[in-house]
Amino acid sequence: MSNEIVKFSNQFNNVALKKFDAVHLDVLMAIASRVREKGTATVEFSFEELRGLMRLRKNLTNKQLADKIVQTNARLLALNYMFEDSGKIIQFALFTKFVTDPQEATLAVGVERGVRVLLNDLTSQFTRFELAEFADLKSKYAKEFYRRAKQYRSSGIWKISRDEFCRLL
Repeated sequence: MSNEIVKFSNQFNNVALKKFDAVHLDVLMAIASRVREKGTATVEFSFEELRGLMRLRKNLTNKQLADKIVQTNARLLALNYMFEDSGKIIQFALFTKFVTDPQEATLAVGVERGVRVLLNDLTSQFTRFELAEFADLKSKYAKEFYRRAKQYRSSGIWKISRDEFCRLL
């Protein structure tokens, strides 16, 4: 699990994940690392696998982890993810199915068909980083800055207005 890679379209970096704390971001990126290149297939995780991917330092019970997973999805559903493609404005939720089972200690995630442009078939204009590096960061601000900075790892220059920087972080 140490070599897990998170890879998504740069368009995803335009989404402000303001209501996410550090654990919610870890849940999201752990899921993103596993749904990559899986199309719309349902991807299943055991809570132990998820804990490992997230490098979870807190001793959360299965119930507490289930609550964090449910909160993550609630925050994802509250997002209005939107992008433009050929002049059309496209809006959708990232996942069509999010089944958390605290008794079985599992999570099943069904990927929205439209996410294909964000998580699959990425050949150019994508952000890529190691999940372990991301999970080792402590604060939500560090995590949010890290994923955006990784978008510009080859050029080393990220030009952004102060207002846009504040909106994103």
